[in-house]
Amino acid sequence: MIALLSFWNSLPLLSGIRDGIGLLLVLATVALFFLDRQVKQLQTIEDEKQSSAVRMAQLEAAKANERAASLENDAAQAKLELEQIKERQKWRSLKPEQEVRILEALKEAERGAVLVGWIETADDGREYATQLHAIIEKAGGYTLPQPLYCFSMIGGPPVHGVLLDTNRVDNKVALGVQRAFESAGISAPARVIPDLKVDVSICVYSKQPKR
Repeated sequence: MIALLSFWNSLPLLSGIRDGIGLLLVLATVALFFLDRQVKQLQTIEDEKQSSAVRMAQLEAAKANERAASLENDAAQAKLELEQIKERQKWRSLKPEQEVRILEALKEAERGAVLVGWIETADDGREYATQLHAIIEKAGGYTLPQPLYCFSMIGGPPVHGVLLDTNRVDNKVALGVQRAFESAGISAPARVIPDLKVDVSICVYSKQPKR
């Protein structure tokens, strides 16, 4: 039997077939190796493309969020500025609680001659001065001419809000009016003009600009 196998193996045709099959197996193995390698490379390229696309999408989303946040901040700033403009343009007026406090503070105040006026450049000056005049008149006991224009000091610093002029630093009428205004949250600094003919002159200037 062994002799028979050796005989067949020794035949050139069978030997060639065997070698051919072996070569084919080698070639198939090599082909599979390179095919697998190619598939892996293609998969790596595809993964990198997808990863790059994801990063790009994330970057664009981050930029969009930044733009949205910036627009939101701009809108908030614009709204704030609009509210500030409205507040600056809003005319002053005495609130009911301010009137109550002023009247209460004027009950025990010294009576005298009071003049109320406004600067022409104050848009709401006449209206506000008229209200201040009315509340002092309501307190009773004051010599109170009708409101009229008053004039700012030429060459002096800008004046805003309500300013009191009096003829003496210790004038009790002026001090009483000043305390009454301040009790209602109305700042009313005073200055002394010795030859002033009334105890206190109240002048309404333009609103204090917001900072």
